[in-house]
Amino acid sequence: MTTHKTFITVKNRQMLKCIDLQSLYAITGDGYCATFFIDNQEKFTCWKTLKEIEGILPLSSNYLRINKNAIINIIRVAELLYEKRVIALDNGAKFQVSVRKMKNIKQLIATINGKNWTFTRKKPTLVR
Repeated sequence: MTTHKTFITVKNRQMLKCIDLQSLYAITGDGYCATFFIDNQEKFTCWKTLKEIEGILPLSSNYLRINKNAIINIIRVAELLYEKRVIALDNGAKFQVSVRKMKNIKQLIATINGKNWTFTRKKPTLVR
């Protein structure tokens, strides 16, 4: 029987925190400081690089590095503005996508969660 990791544990100077991967929608980094964005507008900051965070996320997770400063939960993607290279999540948060990552992200998002996306130059839409 295989078990899937459903949370990650990170710490800062004040506390150790278990973060539920289902409620985690994004992680941003600024040098050696990473901020976890969790549902209900909760944030948690720790002293790790995004590279270190990528190492502790489970390999089968739905998290994807979209630029040098952000990792997002691809299941939470609501919209991809292709020309502007912006990803909007289901809670309204928006993140810029790097030029190099755009093509791979477009292909990956098109296949996630059984959703059927169609992309146009103006705006992608979710076909139901």
